[in-house]
Amino acid sequence: MIKESEYVKRRVALADKLSSHSITVLFSAKAKQRSNDTEYPYRQNSNFYYMCGLKEDNAALVIVKKAKKSKTYLFVQKKMNF
Repeated sequence: MIKESEYVKRRVALADKLSSHSITVLFSAKAKQRSNDTEYPYRQNSNFYYMCGLKEDNAALVIVKKAKKSKTYLFVQKKMNF
């Protein structure tokens, strides 16, 4: 298992390669439906997983770079409790 700090290093390295005042968006893979009530086993988008290690569907990773500073946002879908 990879430590969270490794994912942070990867995101920082990507942000360093971006030009000033730019945005990068990575989306997670979507769940694929096999039939009306069955889904295929979920497989995360490789690039998304490499950057954050998250296996959630319907998520997005956003990296915003302004001048020399960057900020990272992770959006995930709210889970429903039944």
